[in-house]
Formats: sequence, structure tokens, C-alpha cells
Amino acid sequence: SCALAIEALVKDAGLPLNVFQTLMIGSEAVKEVISHPLIKAVTLTGSEKAGSAVASLAAKHIKKSVLELGGSDPFIVLDDADLDETIEKAIIARFQNNGQSCIAAKRFILHKNIAAPFLEKLAIKVRPLSWPISMGKTFKGVYNLYEKNLSLFTPSKVTIQERVQIAD
Repeated sequence: SCALAIEALVKDAGLPLNVFQTLMIGSEAVKEVISHPLIKAVTLTGSEKAGSAVASLAAKHIKKSVLELGGSDPFIVLDDADLDETIEKAIIARFQNNGQSCIAAKRFILHKNIAAPFLEKLAIKVRPLSWPISMGKTFKGVYNLYEKNLSLFTPSKVTIQERVQIAD
């Protein structure tokens, strides 16, 4: 639905009709759409497999392409941030839909002046989360952020240190 909202913004901005169109199509229609001479560029949010197919077709027909394939969406926290409010947003950004969202925050970039307090407060909020995560209900149990190393143990054993960068 974000793509439809972007299309509406383009239209509301006064660009000519059909300059930008969102097509919610199945894989069977992709080849025909990308190869059409009126199509000048293509963008896709989807799997690596779908992205590979779209990129190949776009290259074959010399079309510009933008692919979002799960990505590495950063959640950037500057040193003037309200940490309590930011942490509430960070939890939603990372754990929405149990973390299975192409727009979920995949990594955190923290200003060095707020890194320690941010991680401490985040640990307190994340510690009681359980799987599956329901953003509208009370959280209980499975994720453990240990105070000493702040490791976030997920089914894939990714640590929070692998998802955090400290920036000047």
C-alpha cells in the first residue's frame, strides 16, 4: 500500500497522468510489462529470486531499475533524540510483523553520545518480548538481551552488535 500512496503523491503533485503507475501484478505479467516500449523504468519490492528475474529483464530491455529485496534498512539515532520515544519507535520498526517486513529496521546506527543509554534502555524493553511478537499485546519471554554483552538471540543467532553501528 506504500506504493499506492507514492503514486497518489505523484498525482497530487501535478505530474502528468500515468507518468508514474503502481502495478500490483503477478509474475506471469512481469515479462510483458517490462518489455513494453512505453515502460521506461521498473521498481520492485520482493524476494531475491523475483529481483533477479526483474533485473535480468530490465537489463535485457535497457530499462532503469530499483530493487528493494529485504535490504538493510537503517534506523539512525542522532544525539538529540528523545530516547524513550525513539526506543518505542525502534521496537516497532524492528519487530513489526515479527520482524518479517521488507521495511523493518535491519540495523541501528547510533550516535556515540547516546549509544550506551540507548542500548541499555532498548535491552529493558526488548528483554520481555516473545515469539510470535504481537505489537498490540503484552510481551513475555523468548528474547534475552543480556546486560553484559547485549546479545540479541534470535532463531538465526544474530547478535545486536552485528546490527548496531556507533557513529560520530
